[in-house]
Amino acid sequence: MKKVLVILFALLSINFVFAQTKEVTFPINDKQIWQIVDNEIMSFRVKISLPAIQLQNVNTPHGIFTQIIGDALAISYDTGKAQLPTLNHLIEMPSENLNITIISKKEQIINLNELGFTSPIIPAQPSISKSTDPKTVPFYFDENYYNTNVFHRKQLAEIEYYGKQRGTGIGLLRINPFAYNPVTNLLEIIYEVELEVTFNSNNIKDYLNDKLRLFSPFFNFSNLLNYQNNVIKDVITDYPITYLIISPRSFENTLQPFIRWKTEKGYNVEVAYTDVIGTSTTNIKSYLQSLYSNTTPPPTFLLLVGDVDLIPSFNGTTQNSHVTDLYYACYDGSSDYLPDLYYARFSAQNATHLQNLINKTITYEKYQMPIKSYLDTVLMVAGVDNNYSSTYANGQINYATQNYFNSNNGIYSHTYLYPASSGSGVSADMISKISRGTGYANYTAHCNSAGWGDPSFTTSNVASLQNTHKYGLMVGNCCQSSKFEINECFGEAITRATNKGAVAYIGASDYSYWDEDYYWGVGYRSNIVANPTYNSTNLGAYDRVFHTHGEPYSEWFITNAQMIHGGNLAVQSSNSSLKKYYWEVYHLFGDPSTMNYFSVPDPLTISYNEPLIIGDNSLMVETEPYTLVALSSNGILLDAQYTYNSNSVNLTFQDLATDDSLLIVATKQNKVPYIEKIEVNENLLALDAKISELLAPVSSYNCYDIDITPRVTIQNLSTQNLISLNVCYSYADQPLQCVNWNGNLASLEKDTLDLPSLHLLEGDNQFIVFCENPNNASDMKPSNDTISINVKSEYKNIISNFEANVTSGCNLPFIVNFSNLSQNALSYLWDFGDGYTSTDYEPSHVYTSYGLYTVNLIADAGVCGSYTETKVNYIQVGSLPPTVHDTTICIGEDVILEAYADGLVNWYINMYDVSPIFTGNYFSISNLTHDTTLWVDNYVESPIQHVGSTQSNTNGGFFNLWTTHYLIFDCYQPVTLISVEVNAKTDGNRTISLRDENDNTIQSTTINIPAGISRVTLNFDLPVQNNLQLSCTTFPNLYRNSSGAQYPYEISNMISIKGNSAGDPDYYYYFYDWEIKGVDCISERIPITAHVDNCDEIKFFISNEFMIYPNPASDFITIELNEAIPTKLNIFSLDGRLLRDYYFSNNKFVLDVSNLTPGTYLLRLSNDNGTSQKIFGVFH
Repeated sequence: MKKVLVILFALLSINFVFAQTKEVTFPINDKQIWQIVDNEIMSFRVKISLPAIQLQNVNTPHGIFTQIIGDALAISYDTGKAQLPTLNHLIEMPSENLNITIISKKEQIINLNELGFTSPIIPAQPSISKSTDPKTVPFYFDENYYNTNVFHRKQLAEIEYYGKQRGTGIGLLRINPFAYNPVTNLLEIIYEVELEVTFNSNNIKDYLNDKLRLFSPFFNFSNLLNYQNNVIKDVITDYPITYLIISPRSFENTLQPFIRWKTEKGYNVEVAYTDVIGTSTTNIKSYLQSLYSNTTPPPTFLLLVGDVDLIPSFNGTTQNSHVTDLYYACYDGSSDYLPDLYYARFSAQNATHLQNLINKTITYEKYQMPIKSYLDTVLMVAGVDNNYSSTYANGQINYATQNYFNSNNGIYSHTYLYPASSGSGVSADMISKISRGTGYANYTAHCNSAGWGDPSFTTSNVASLQNTHKYGLMVGNCCQSSKFEINECFGEAITRATNKGAVAYIGASDYSYWDEDYYWGVGYRSNIVANPTYNSTNLGAYDRVFHTHGEPYSEWFITNAQMIHGGNLAVQSSNSSLKKYYWEVYHLFGDPSTMNYFSVPDPLTISYNEPLIIGDNSLMVETEPYTLVALSSNGILLDAQYTYNSNSVNLTFQDLATDDSLLIVATKQNKVPYIEKIEVNENLLALDAKISELLAPVSSYNCYDIDITPRVTIQNLSTQNLISLNVCYSYADQPLQCVNWNGNLASLEKDTLDLPSLHLLEGDNQFIVFCENPNNASDMKPSNDTISINVKSEYKNIISNFEANVTSGCNLPFIVNFSNLSQNALSYLWDFGDGYTSTDYEPSHVYTSYGLYTVNLIADAGVCGSYTETKVNYIQVGSLPPTVHDTTICIGEDVILEAYADGLVNWYINMYDVSPIFTGNYFSISNLTHDTTLWVDNYVESPIQHVGSTQSNTNGGFFNLWTTHYLIFDCYQPVTLISVEVNAKTDGNRTISLRDENDNTIQSTTINIPAGISRVTLNFDLPVQNNLQLSCTTFPNLYRNSSGAQYPYEISNMISIKGNSAGDPDYYYYFYDWEIKGVDCISERIPITAHVDNCDEIKFFISNEFMIYPNPASDFITIELNEAIPTKLNIFSLDGRLLRDYYFSNNKFVLDVSNLTPGTYLLRLSNDNGTSQKIFGVFH
């Protein structure tokens, strides 16, 4: 019987101590690992060369073992047996029926003992779920395996069939190059092998026809080792790509702007409504299957519109219980799990949710965000896990930031590695970064359906985010943050948020795993380390979405849905048993075709001839490689083409019949989208000039009695060059003004010219501009020579003014909503005093540092002038900083620095130190020899306050049913609920939970409550949110009021308990006399400096002009100066406490020290000439 020793302690790779390492090389000539020798449709021959490997001793909690690692190798998962890595490559499989023939092989046997590796090869361990408690994870060790004196070997070459994707069969060729005898500690290595794979099939013609019909340029299989590209049609027929939407009919109107934009972008958009195709998974899948099987080409993108109540999900078929949308995208039989479409979900419960999703997607894709600089900033978080994060989470984040999210790519990363990510305040700091706007955010560690675990970012934080129009893609490599069968998971909340949150979210609908999440981001490896390096043979999601290492185009995965695909392909290429599971659980909430901006994009280079002429049927566009170019007319797509690796496309369409303008849209990854109108003109005449645009004046002005310069654009619509033209305008009753333009415009070219200035008059006046006498001849089409406009000019007082909803507070981030009270301006520029500006009409701003901020608003009325409103020190975040004064002493003297505040003064060595070195108003330094700067802040502790009913033993009784009841309250600023009073009928455990309005648990605690009235400590951090719930989620048997409640119970601007779950205003449930504490108030940190002078040039307060005698003294001392001058005298203890202060104006002062405790003191004198101090002693 097989015997596996299971030791109930976790094998944690992060606890490994790596010692001796040795490289083993092989006599091979080829540096290429996988080399195709011959490739036919039904067979291929390949030569595989094993690169150098490394042997290393690893010291684990279960002893020392030997580990084999190497480039391109994959971890094996034969639990309990020696971990012998493999060489893996995805291949094309036109048939599952195949033969493998070994042509040749080269091998050698090494004695691990002779190389100094006397310990056995480490046993393979299963991948661990991120939801699993490491303390429960066993260490697997197969004793029978390790005690058997044979070479344990697998078949040298194995092929595993996975299924079809877009008609292409996909499998994995696995080479097992190692065999191991654990008794003799000998390792057999096949370091070079040549083999032939032959496929057998009677329907290869159907297979090739399917590949041809199902071809999509977004699915490129050239990364398969033996891929046969039998696609023979011209690339012009690849586009337009079909984009399919499945939606309830109720969303039809809301979807129209999105459908139009996707059409304008270049997709052939088709919409199927569930009132026609059916509402069940079976109905919808049947429709999709038919469409996929019977259209050429079938869709490439699939968007499901609606939450699971509207568009139901499938149940996963792998381990655990979870929902999945995967099977809406799989069409090759019941066992197929490789998606044939890129799919995603707009998870909307109602039209408002959908409108939010659409608004953000269109704004983002059109690059219409008012401020774009946030795209340069990303957030990368290795969350908290004491066992795995140091290696797995840090490894994933380090790989991403070292290779991609860095200054080389124009990106600044806010990076939180473990254990720094476990620090106090990290959650608030992380959320504040998101609230200020990040182009991309990635968290890996622990989650639940409510959001990221530690540091925490959950659904309860979404409402307070202020990243209006500053959103991007977020990714959670963690458990269940996309568990979308519940009312609202984190991925749904963050994407449904109005004009903020995220434009898209990638996350798992079930538990994720440490190994596989690492592979997903980094690519599979033979060894999981904290600082992995790039390997071109084992790519992960980051490599495929950035593709900056020269990856072939087949490895580019540039849309958000493709990023999931790229990560899952890394898992698919490994030896993981969770391949299908990962395809099932990872989901995208958002548009599957959206390309995330990784940094502020550069403009796209593009050129073409315009305008078009009625009758034209093509447009040649010069642009950059890998650009999608689309041409549409009033929302109808005329043509769309992809440049691939060329610099141009030729768009073709039916002969243009009208002069309606067209829209050209060109998009490329990490480039500003090009969106412009193209004019369509009638056929050119022999001589025709046109006033094509009036740029000034405009129709309305808020002033008059000023001079402005009219400006127009002229265009040559002649078959000959335009070299001269008269342009004239009339305005009100003023004389006609004309200019004679001279130039040289070819056909269709334009020029802009300024006309003589006009004096703007009050009231309504007609402005008419026209052109005549092109080339000193008659214009053949006078109808396009004139533009007229009514100009209304009236005086309106231009006022700049504003107010804020809150001007002071103690919490960070501190969010301020500004109201614009200005009048009669056209545009606005805000300066918030912290280095940030905005052009929004009424912006929200997030202050992330303590301080006093002056806010400035410029209201600009264009030619009518601009006006500025400045409010000095208008916003106070935190307390006021201490009052400090720098001081100067002579070298070697002692100094006492002073700082005064209304709270506690904390002293720090550096500006960013976490802990103070001293608290108090005075800080002394002895024998100072150089300038020294310390930092101080003002700490004002928030008082403890009480709220809620105190009637815990009257007007009610004990509630002892299983129904969950709770109090409902609003929280207006971050506060801590320290404790509540309860009255229990019997002692026992109760679970008290803080939940949001959707019943998602934010915090909970289980407490043993004694019988009777007692105070229960909670220490719940209450978020800024409405309709929060405080409930007992277990059997209560707690006292509650059935009469006499008097809602609301509130503390102004802090908290309001406003109701209960029963809906009866007389009832009050369980929790009395809430003990509440707000955020402690901290000021900005400011410097205080002691300057040191050598005193060579100082004429005052040198030792012979400032005397103390006698010193030491028992009763009186005399202080004598060289002149009479008003002087302040302070006496300090050496720990900085001020003991006495005096003022005198003579040159001599006698001080009584008889009541001072014997010891040493510091005496400081200050007057208009400066400050000096000396030590004196007291004895009795």
